[in-house]
Amino acid sequence: MSSGGALVPKGAFDWVGFSKHSVTFTVDTLSRMSKAGVEALTVFASRALFQQVKLDARGERRLLDALEKLGVFSSRNNALWFGFGIKHLTRDLAETSEGLACVGICACLTEEYGHLTSAK
Repeated sequence: MSSGGALVPKGAFDWVGFSKHSVTFTVDTLSRMSKAGVEALTVFASRALFQQVKLDARGERRLLDALEKLGVFSSRNNALWFGFGIKHLTRDLAETSEGLACVGICACLTEEYGHLTSAK
């Protein structure tokens, strides 16, 4: 495939049922989402959408290993974190199987299509 190719979505998602769910995030998590420019609804929707995506144990392990290898640097007294810090949104997503699947699929998509096309 060329990097300019179009993505064709398949399947159905119950958006009406989805809209009736309630969601809870900690203030800390909401703060990190805000700083990353990501809306809480986006994170919740990604978890709901990726419930149908199942990674095998080997795939999950490889993703978790890759996340563990990302650079993290702290300031004095761990007050500030630089790079892919301990509290990075990607690490939050990877705490659930749905979020980990989302991280993995997004990583694959950006390799083929680039950031802008993948984000659409």
